[in-house]
Amino acid sequence: MEPAAYFGDVVTQISRAVDDDEEDCQLDESLLPVLRWCPSIRQQLEASSTKCLKCSILMVAVGAEAVGFSQAYLLPEDPEILGVIASGMSSLDKNSFSQKADSDKTCFIHRLASNPEVLVVLCKSNVAPEQAFSWTQQLFENIESENLYVTVLSSSLVTEYKSSKLVSELSTPFIRALRSSAYKAKPQSPFLEAPNMVSSLPAAVLNHCQVNSIAAVLYVAFVDSPHVDVESMEVFKPVLEATPVKDLVQPRPGASKRLQQFVSVHLNTINLYT
Repeated sequence: MEPAAYFGDVVTQISRAVDDDEEDCQLDESLLPVLRWCPSIRQQLEASSTKCLKCSILMVAVGAEAVGFSQAYLLPEDPEILGVIASGMSSLDKNSFSQKADSDKTCFIHRLASNPEVLVVLCKSNVAPEQAFSWTQQLFENIESENLYVTVLSSSLVTEYKSSKLVSELSTPFIRALRSSAYKAKPQSPFLEAPNMVSSLPAAVLNHCQVNSIAAVLYVAFVDSPHVDVESMEVFKPVLEATPVKDLVQPRPGASKRLQQFVSVHLNTINLYT
């Protein structure tokens, strides 16, 4: 990938996203991600001339911090699940659509009832770098890209952040941004400085948007612990003022409580398997 003008306006920061799938590798077909829509959406796609869902805003949350924030501030209490993207499963595997079965390795695709053209994808489960390209292609193949805005939220440990400052001198958590050249609005955080890079699924989504002239912005939260907490999720709150997310955000009086509940569930899950 050329490091210079690839991200348009981000050139001044010389920041880059790296798609791990750019390397030659052969992936076992049984491990390729599988996208499954619920029956009603499948029928809707089959009846559509474009075989795509109408979508004006696509939110992709990758990792516990991003998923917890999105659940608390963007999704209603009982969101509509349109489908899942299952990673590392064959097309014959069963899936419970509840992420409770042992076989579930899924990213859920939600739709806002208040605005059916807003899709929110939650990826709590890990998507391996070698699966990221196929995952991204399958999602965007079923979404209309005209006039589409994409926002990606992800996180990384602050120890991965390259800076002239010592890690102990950094005030964590904090966020940094990358954007495609088609995204003309100003991000709600500083750009990610060189020589930092983004990889895996967030990079694959942003690269797809850059190549296909889709307006997209990626926010990375740098956190100091692998265990999710309220502060590490709330670091994304400036995104609520970003274009076009600010147009769909509604008052969430119970958001703080939902964040606390997410932390409790996350910690219980860790304790269960340790």
